[in-house]
Amino acid sequence: MTDGTTGPGSAAPSPDKLQNLIGSPNPFGCKVEFGPNEGFLSLVGWTRNSFGFTGSGTLLTDGIYVWIAGRVANSGLLTALLEENTQLACHQLANVESDGRVVRFEYNVDDVCRPPISLWLADATAAARLVRVLPKRRTKDFRPRLT
Repeated sequence: MTDGTTGPGSAAPSPDKLQNLIGSPNPFGCKVEFGPNEGFLSLVGWTRNSFGFTGSGTLLTDGIYVWIAGRVANSGLLTALLEENTQLACHQLANVESDGRVVRFEYNVDDVCRPPISLWLADATAAARLVRVLPKRRTKDFRPRLT
């Protein structure tokens, strides 16, 4: 609400709330790759994650949501890459794990695993930082998949 009216807008956690949620007064952000392949296959959208992202993009989290932005390949005869944003509620993330620069997690899970989302970060340090700020929840059938 602004000046007694409603309309589009956004709210962000205060620095104190961010500190409580993710251990930092600022949101965590990083560049990500959506697949292990570089080069032509990645550019034309043949390597995609479960949300359809291909190539590289960005991730930002405030402990309440994770926003992923990047290119999504359409499924038409001629592949076109469109910019997209996806907002994921942190309380629906589970089974976060990492190995080296790869971070893997599942989204929209209750008690059992769902198809994973894997992201490649710049290095193992960035991956470890992301794992620290994402939820620690595990499903009852969780088994580490990254080795």
